[in-house]
Amino acid sequence: PILVTGPFSDTIPTGRLVLNMSDVDVDEVPSKMSKIFSSQNFVKTYETAFGRFSVNISAGEINEELSKPGKVTIVNQDTQRTIWKINTLQYQLKITKKPDSVRQVCTTPDGELEKVKQRGEVTESFQGMNQNYVIEVCAQAEKDLQEEVNKIEQIVSESEIPSTENKGGNTTTTTLPPANSNIMINEFVSDPNTGDSEWIELYNKGNSSVNLGNWTVHDNSGTIKTLSVSIEGKGFVAFDVSNRLNNAGDVVILKNNAGAVIDQIGYGDFDGASYSEPTVAIPENGKSAGRTTDGSSTWVLFGVPTKGSSNG
Repeated sequence: PILVTGPFSDTIPTGRLVLNMSDVDVDEVPSKMSKIFSSQNFVKTYETAFGRFSVNISAGEINEELSKPGKVTIVNQDTQRTIWKINTLQYQLKITKKPDSVRQVCTTPDGELEKVKQRGEVTESFQGMNQNYVIEVCAQAEKDLQEEVNKIEQIVSESEIPSTENKGGNTTTTTLPPANSNIMINEFVSDPNTGDSEWIELYNKGNSSVNLGNWTVHDNSGTIKTLSVSIEGKGFVAFDVSNRLNNAGDVVILKNNAGAVIDQIGYGDFDGASYSEPTVAIPENGKSAGRTTDGSSTWVLFGVPTKGSSNG
């Protein structure tokens, strides 16, 4: 069974992607679809007895909502920030990402846990009782949010949601950056020893293989590498980018095949770069910059690089 055939299609989405239903049950589910499309906005809603998905694009802003019994997930994005939210009876989790910070607030009946990442530093605060239990619930909330956002992205992709025009007349792409992607920039060398090459290493913190075909890597001046490989779960991919990274400062940006920014790291003085957080000190000749442990949020310098293998 198919989801939809295009942005103007009246084909109804099945519950297979949205609700993990079996294909056998799909034809038995009553469903309906509504749509509005104009030069000002695009609205499309799919609804079954088991769930509802809606997308609303207008004036450079996109809002998506996936509703199921007892669970609502929302993604809202404009040019200044992206918000991911998931609400259930057990918890409410909200993540707000801006160019210079990421704020995560998880609220449960037993307390509220807040994490703020800014300028490479992470601060945490807790209010309430039974902190260990709240931490456990919030960890599950993060996993649930990632799963639901992945479903939203797949629905959007298969629905062929179109580009729209904002009020200024410029084309705005509706591509959404995924929350907490499993693929991360893990280590790089920007000033190699004589005879060696600059390189960048990616790490997959998830358990499943991911196809990186047509993913791209950029620095402050533009695209420096187009990928055509897969990366195994808990695995590494390292590739040379000779004479592309500036020794005194630059930014490394990873984008998926839809052009959404997945991860970025800056170092030194890279005037004009679009991404300024997080940052790491300038790697000296022959040293690498990398995460303290694979997939962690803290960056350090390594005297002995670990290209293609674990940081520890």
